[in-house]
Amino acid sequence: VAHSRYTLYISRMETTTTIAQHVGARIATLRKRKGKTQAGLGKLVGCNRQRICNYEAGRVLPRVDLLARIAAALGVSLDAIA
Repeated sequence: VAHSRYTLYISRMETTTTIAQHVGARIATLRKRKGKTQAGLGKLVGCNRQRICNYEAGRVLPRVDLLARIAAALGVSLDAIA
């Protein structure tokens, strides 16, 4: 089956969105389990509450270096988030 570039682009976007939503849900669950607020977690990892909110909502996928800092702040391995 032939795919247009547009179809492949949309497919990649959907995959990225799905991954971002999964990672965001894991961050939110682990953060709440640790009793931390979005602002508190943001302060620990060097970003603001809005950025943490965007990660948890699955709107943005964190860079790997920030994801590692989030994992460390939550006391879990990177695998526990991803």
